[in-house]
Amino acid sequence: MKKVLLILSILFFISCSNKSPQNREADIFLFDVKEEESTIRTYEDIAVQKLQNYVDLLKLKNEHPEFKKEVILQLEKISKNRKFQDKFHDFLLVKNIHKVGEEITLNDSVKKLKLAFELVKKSGVKYDSVDVKIKINTIILEGENFINNEVLF
Repeated sequence: MKKVLLILSILFFISCSNKSPQNREADIFLFDVKEEESTIRTYEDIAVQKLQNYVDLLKLKNEHPEFKKEVILQLEKISKNRKFQDKFHDFLLVKNIHKVGEEITLNDSVKKLKLAFELVKKSGVKYDSVDVKIKINTIILEGENFINNEVLF
C-alpha cells in the first residue's frame, strides 16, 4: 500500500510540474505582445499619444469624481506646468492634434516639437498649441536595449 501511495504521489508531482496548454498559450501571447511593442513609432506619435492620455484622464476626472485623487496624481506625472493645465479648463473635446513645424534635436537624448490642436468648449472652438520635450533614454537590461521616452509638456 505504501508503494502505491509513493508511486501516485510521484506521478502527481510530475504532472504538476509540467506546463499546461494554457501556460503555453500565454507564453505565445506574451511573445506576440512583446513583438508588437517593439514597432518603431515617430516622436510625433509618442507626443500625440501622451497628450491624448492627458485629455482622457481629464475626462475621467470630470465624469467620475470618485477617481479624482488617483487621476490628479497621474495628471501631475504628465505635466506640472500650470499654464499647460489651464489650457484644458472647461473643455468638451480635443481634436485634430498634429505636429507644427519640424522637430528640433537639442542634443543626443532630447527632442523638441510643437503640437497644435483644437479645444472644443461650450463657448466655441479654440485653436492652441503646446511645446513638447521628449527625453530619450536607452536602458540595457539583461543584454537587451530598451528605449524609454519621457514626454514633458
